[in-house]
Order: sequence, then structure tokens, then C-alpha cells
Amino acid sequence: MKPLYIFLLFGIVVNAQTPKQNFTKAEEFYKNGNYAEAVAQTERVKKSLGKSNPKVEALLFLGYYNTQDYTKAKVAYETLKLMVPYKVGNSSEFALYKSTGEQLDKKLAEIQTAFEKKQNQGSKPLYSYSQYEDKNDIKERRIERKKEAFDNRMEKIQENNKNEASQVLEQILKNPSKEKFENYLLEERYGDKFEDVKKYLKYWDETSFMIFDYDSSDTDKKSKLETLGYHLNIDFLNISGSKIIYIPKSIFTRGTLTKIAINRTSITSLPDNITNNKDLGLLTLKFNKKLNKYPEDLSAFVNLQILILQNNKYSEFPLLGHSINLRKLYLNQHMENIPNEIFNLKKLKELGIMTIRPSQGFEFPEELGRLTNLEVLELNHSYVKELPKSIKNLVNLKELNLFNTSIEDLPSELKELSNLKLLRVGGIDNKPYNNKKVERALKKLVKALPNLKVEYN
Repeated sequence: MKPLYIFLLFGIVVNAQTPKQNFTKAEEFYKNGNYAEAVAQTERVKKSLGKSNPKVEALLFLGYYNTQDYTKAKVAYETLKLMVPYKVGNSSEFALYKSTGEQLDKKLAEIQTAFEKKQNQGSKPLYSYSQYEDKNDIKERRIERKKEAFDNRMEKIQENNKNEASQVLEQILKNPSKEKFENYLLEERYGDKFEDVKKYLKYWDETSFMIFDYDSSDTDKKSKLETLGYHLNIDFLNISGSKIIYIPKSIFTRGTLTKIAINRTSITSLPDNITNNKDLGLLTLKFNKKLNKYPEDLSAFVNLQILILQNNKYSEFPLLGHSINLRKLYLNQHMENIPNEIFNLKKLKELGIMTIRPSQGFEFPEELGRLTNLEVLELNHSYVKELPKSIKNLVNLKELNLFNTSIEDLPSELKELSNLKLLRVGGIDNKPYNNKKVERALKKLVKALPNLKVEYN
């Protein structure tokens, strides 16, 4: 009986306290920072009263807010606003509750945003069946961010190039000349700007410059294509247009051309007599998706200085033979290996070899070291795994581009290239290098060459 007597006595003492006394105790709990007890005590007061009032709701609001139960705090705050008269709601005494209410709304908005974001991304599983799942997710997100940054950077570069092209063209038109237009069209950064130039140049026999485009239904252009070879003064010929399916032999009969650019056509081959143009200094064949044959032998072009073969169907490399004057060579073709005769072109200053994709990757041959005059080396979009030690012989090299490659390590010999100013690096398919060897090599290289700028894709 004694324990029961004590329990009953305790119950009588508790119940003897009035709601006002209990509320005073709740206020003391709140002032002392015991917010959970303040809320519990206030809820008991509300229950004992059988109703609520502004003081009770105000204390519940502040108590729930400080215990971070924002949903219940919001209910108490809205109830409080309904209870207080208009004048009280706009008084200085009510300012604390208003300020806290605004903070509460911000908190709830943040929670809602985070919840929606989580819903959009998909909820995370409670259990991970693989210890690598989360790591892979993080890695994929990192790759996506890098791709997005790369795309944004390229878009910005293209936009800058476009603006620069417009400014250059505007300057040319103030004092037009054949040489200025030639340089403008051959500048890779400006892209194919034929449409701009066509507004001002169609058939300039007097300047020995000709642009021919055939993408429209103008039947007269077809007959003009047939008669291009009869323009006596032409030495620069620029032909483009997806509706061009062949190039007449008559164009190359006179042999006076020094620059030939044939881009974005539907031709399948070139006339054999293209080799009549012994003084040809530039030949560019780009984006001719059906071109399945190059001239077999380019050795006739002893003065050839620039050769660009890019994104054509044909992948075999033509014989260069005596084209020892070549200064600039760009190959963007699906080839299985690098033609050895390239390394005999000792006057080369720019070499670009891209989209060489053997199944197991490849190592660049040691013969690269013979190209001692090289200033720019571009190996973008290739499966090159390793650079040769002989790269140290490229003492004039200023720019090395290894975007989108499968490089496994960088040779220490790169530190000997004191003229190297720019190195672009990035993993295959625009993924970041996952190779500590490369990262360590880059740190050492930057330390050895303080003027070197490293760009990542």
C-alpha cells in the first residue's frame, strides 16, 4: 500500500497546479533554453484549458521554431496571427514574432527546394549492394560537370571566333584584296565563312580569285562549274556545296592553281589531272563525306606547303614523295597507324594527327624526334598511349595538344622543351584522366617550365 499511497500523493500535488502556474513554468523553461520542455509544458496547458489563446500560441511558435520542428511552428504562427487584433499584429511588440515568422518561411522554402531536388534526382537507396555504387555516382557527376564546362568553353571560343571573323571581314572590306580574302578563308578558327565572302566576291577574274558554291537550285551554276577552267587568271579555287557530285577535269587543265580548297561536297573522287598544278602550295579537303579516293601520289606538288585532309570518307594516306617543303599537315582521318613518310618532312612546323583509333591504342614512334622544326603538335581525339623520349629533340615546340587522348604517362623529357608555352590535356571521350602518373608528371613539368600554361578539357 505504501507505493500506491506515494503515487496518489504525487498525483494530487501535480494536479493541484493551475494552468497559469504551468504556463509560468513553461516560460521559465523557454528563458533557460530548454525549448523541448517549454513546448511540452505549453501543450499540457493548452490541453488543460481545452482551448488556446495568443500567449499559448506565441510560446508554442517560438518553442517549436527553436526545436526545429518547423511544420508545427508554422501552424502555431498562423494560428497566432488569426488570434491577435490588427493593431497588435502591426505593433512593435509583435515585431519579434514577425521577424521569426519570416525566417521560418525561408527555412520551409529551403526544405521544400531540397526535397524537390531530391525527388528529381531519385531517392538514394537505403542499402548499397556495392561499396562502389556511391563512388561511381560521384565520378559520373564529376565527368558530366567537366563535359558541361568543356562544352561551355568551346561554345564561348566559337562565339569569340565568330565575332573576331566579323570584325576581320569588316576591316577587309574597307580595302579589299585577293590576299586578304585568301587569308580570311584559310583561317581555321573562322570556320567556313563562304556565305559572308560571297556577298562581295563571286567571280573575280581580274583578281585571280574564285569562290564557287552550289547548294541552291540555281541550274546556271552547274554550267558555270563546267567552265571554271577557262578563267585564265584563277590561281585560288575554293569549291563547296553538298550538291556538287563531281569536279570537271577542265578546272585543272591549265595548271595555274596555287591554292585549292574543296570542302563539304558530295564528290567521290578528284580528277587525276589535279597534279597538273605543279605550283600548288595549299590543298585542303574537308568534310567531303563521300570522297573515297585521294590522288595516289602528291609528290608532283613539290611546292606544297599546307595539306589538310579532314573528315573525308577515304582513310588511306597519299604518297608525299618529294613534298619536302610541307610546313603544315593536318590529318583528321580514321587511320590505323601513322605513315612513316611524315617523319621525312623536316620542314614541318605544324602537325596534327587526329582520330587514329587502333583497338589497343598506340605509342607514338621515336621518329617523331626528327621533326626538329615542329612548333605545334596536335594529337587530339587519338588513342595515343605514350609519347616517345625523342620528343626532347623538338626544341622549337611551342604547343602540344593532347585533348581526348588515352595518354598513360608523360615523358620526363618534356622538361627539356624550354619553348613549350601551352599544353592541353584531357582523357578519352572528354573524361578526366584517372591516372596519378599523369598528374604527378604534370606537376613536375609545370615546376620545371614556369612559363607553361596547362589547360584541361
